[in-house]
Amino acid sequence: MDIQGLMDTAKATYLFDTTEQLYQTALQAIGLQPEEYILLDPLVEEGLLQAVLAASARPIFIDFSPAGPYFDTQLLEDFLSLSTLVNAGDQLIYRKDEQIIRAIVLTQNGIPASILEQIKFIAQRYYLTIIEEFTQRFGEQESGKQGTISVAQVQVEDKPAGLLLQRPLPVAPFTLGLSKAKQTINMPKSARTLNEVLHLTASPPIKPNPETRLAQLQQYTFLSRNKIAPQLLQS
Repeated sequence: MDIQGLMDTAKATYLFDTTEQLYQTALQAIGLQPEEYILLDPLVEEGLLQAVLAASARPIFIDFSPAGPYFDTQLLEDFLSLSTLVNAGDQLIYRKDEQIIRAIVLTQNGIPASILEQIKFIAQRYYLTIIEEFTQRFGEQESGKQGTISVAQVQVEDKPAGLLLQRPLPVAPFTLGLSKAKQTINMPKSARTLNEVLHLTASPPIKPNPETRLAQLQQYTFLSRNKIAPQLLQS
């Protein structure tokens, strides 16, 4: 796949030597700080979860809908409406401990367009930045275009690499936040700013170890009505 269509929608496109560099930079780009929260798919790619934990941030796992392997949007909205508030700085605050909920990670795994629009609407309503991890749907028309930060594990000339696309944030407070965050990004020297079109292929995402991920769901906040993710992990 060439990435011209993706590059046309992005403010900047970077290629990293490793996925570790990719995820670390993505989290820096949204301004994620220690003790802050990030909303995650329970089966999120292992490298991205480890980057969140390495940043001393805290995951909140949102269980899947009974209709498919994507966020239970009603559960997500119920949690946000009951457990959070937006402060004067347009930051989403978790009432439990008054820490910021910084972002939601959107994993492209066959989400219907109607559900995708719901998630984007909820994110905008609650001042959440979207990080889109689109390795699993790499090459499809709409994947890679949904996030303020979109990331994918790729291969270039048969070598593993990471692709990051950065877009302007949709509203003024976010834009200010991104400008501030950009000043603190430690961009690896090997990262390439892409202006030319490359032919890239997706790398298979690293699947979580079922026992480890089940333990993580117990260790961190896991919001669920139907315990669908544990069933998928054990099946």
